[in-house]
Amino acid sequence: MSLEWNENMMEMFGLGAICVILGWLLGLLSQPIVSRIERHYKREDFRKAIFSELKTLGTRLAATCYQIQSHLGMRDKEALRWVKSVYEKHKTDCPKGVIEAIDKVLQASNEQFSAVADFTKAPKNIYLGLKTFSVPLIDSIL
Repeated sequence: MSLEWNENMMEMFGLGAICVILGWLLGLLSQPIVSRIERHYKREDFRKAIFSELKTLGTRLAATCYQIQSHLGMRDKEALRWVKSVYEKHKTDCPKGVIEAIDKVLQASNEQFSAVADFTKAPKNIYLGLKTFSVPLIDSIL
């Protein structure tokens, strides 16, 4: 057996060297490619979590706006319809039975609605306290 280099062996050596170099390059590039894909999915999950938190905050703020109007005696059906639309838009953040209760109040006559608004109006010397709402995910970023 002689170890002569013929054209066939040269082609096999060249092909093997190309495969080794290609494997080495893929090994080097695999980690950046995988991390870039993971970053995309993490960013998407993060975006969904922030929007979910903002939706929850929006429903709480809508209820607070109506509570302030009620406290000041400025209750009207249009504002209540707006609160209802916010709750309907974000049904997952809505307490059970709130939309049905709002519907019942909206079905009341204007006189009954005004009587309830006058009854729930706070006395002149009672003021509202400052409310704070936590948004833990956004707070953790900032």
